[in-house]
Amino acid sequence: MVITERDMVIFSGTSNLELSEKITGSFKDKSGKVGLSGCRFTRFPDGEILIELLTNVRGGDVFIIQSTSYPVNWNLMELLIMIDAVKRASGGRITAVIPYFGYARQDWKDRPRVPITSRLVADMITTAGANRVLTMDLHAEQIQGFFSIPTDNLTARPLFKVFFDELLKKMTEDKKLIKSTEDVVVVAPDVGRVKLAKNLASELKTGMAIVVKDRTTAYDVTTSGFIGDVRDKVVIIFDDIISTGGTVIKAANILREKGGAKKIFVCCTHSVMAGGAVDKIEESEIDMLIVTDTISPFERASELLSHSENVVIGNVKPKSGEKHLKEVKGVSRLKGSKKIKVLSVAKLFKEAIKSIHENESVSALFDSSKIKNIVKDEVRSLIENII
Repeated sequence: MVITERDMVIFSGTSNLELSEKITGSFKDKSGKVGLSGCRFTRFPDGEILIELLTNVRGGDVFIIQSTSYPVNWNLMELLIMIDAVKRASGGRITAVIPYFGYARQDWKDRPRVPITSRLVADMITTAGANRVLTMDLHAEQIQGFFSIPTDNLTARPLFKVFFDELLKKMTEDKKLIKSTEDVVVVAPDVGRVKLAKNLASELKTGMAIVVKDRTTAYDVTTSGFIGDVRDKVVIIFDDIISTGGTVIKAANILREKGGAKKIFVCCTHSVMAGGAVDKIEESEIDMLIVTDTISPFERASELLSHSENVVIGNVKPKSGEKHLKEVKGVSRLKGSKKIKVLSVAKLFKEAIKSIHENESVSALFDSSKIKNIVKDEVRSLIENII
């Protein structure tokens, strides 16, 4: 039986309101749009969170959108509490939509007496009451197997493929930088990203290279060289996460200084951007960094954590003493960067949510030829601003 659209209920946590609103704004129904359902967040002075659903969810197909980005533990608890609230309110099916899955890099024991925290988080989400998970570009694909419930791991690769198809086409027409895709090389910033880079290179019909990296600490990496030819080439470095920026910055530096790369693009799904990463990227050899909005471009956590007042999200009017999350001032994480450009994944998540809601396959979203019409306006708008 196909579930009808009127039974769909979408909530958002506080981690990425911008993406949640773009996703719901992409839906069209008889009344115009599917809005975010109302939810109240109360933060107590000791740091506890109370979450109250302001919408009837009984028997509904409920989607909770929440990235577990900074502050990771705070946002994770919000997600777990929201899942529990929906379960106890008799929600029919609960899908945790987690555009960025925090703790994904703790997916194996790399030394004795350390946890596999990504498995722990998977167990917590399942125990809280989620019936399925929808996420994007898990740092390690095996994390899907940590869940005992259906888990769809979307990828931004088809979106980047559509973007670079259009960009390289413009560059080829211009003839100043490249004559064909033979002048382009996709680069894996380390051995762990080879599969990602190989798939993108295959789709773009370009060459490929690999940077040799060794991580010395959680905050520092060393780059000793690279495998492949990048001299006088346009380079596309493809990674899933940029945290401090050390990996891609050192990769770009060595490709330019020792490899002789002509122009360096970087594309990345999750822009964590910790520890002054934005400033470091601005000063690096990277010419342009294209990221998605799986993590909010605004930082509101400091403001929220320092107050105990109520915050509401969705189609509800704040009461006296409450604020709508939109009213909470946030600091731009990208700091007006000239090099960093953002591609939205909202329409990909919208299509995935729609497919899950109607009990249809999401496999078309892994094929760039099938998503081209879905994302073409977003891609062309960004390229026009670049060119």
